[in-house]
Amino acid sequence: MYFLAACLIVLVLSAVASFRRSKSLSRNFHGRLAAIWPSLCAGICALGLIGFDHVQAKQELGPSATTYLIMLIGAFAAGWFVGVFAENYVQEQTSRRGKSAHSGLD
Repeated sequence: MYFLAACLIVLVLSAVASFRRSKSLSRNFHGRLAAIWPSLCAGICALGLIGFDHVQAKQELGPSATTYLIMLIGAFAAGWFVGVFAENYVQEQTSRRGKSAHSGLD
């Protein structure tokens, strides 16, 4: 139970950090790539850990420390993507409101 709470905390904190970082980056391809880059690195690390866990020949049935690390990395990556998409959604909503408010003044 504590571990799931830790995963939720990691997800929320990474989403907040991603949301703030995405606002300061430009809107072109390189800016969006810079916003998603930490999440891609987390995915590469998770794939490496999955490979490491697969190579180990263990006989225990319970989850290993590698599984816990993979879950934390997955929570980080998911939170980072949520933050980037949330910032994009907020940006679209504010641009729509600006257009509708501007058209009402005419």
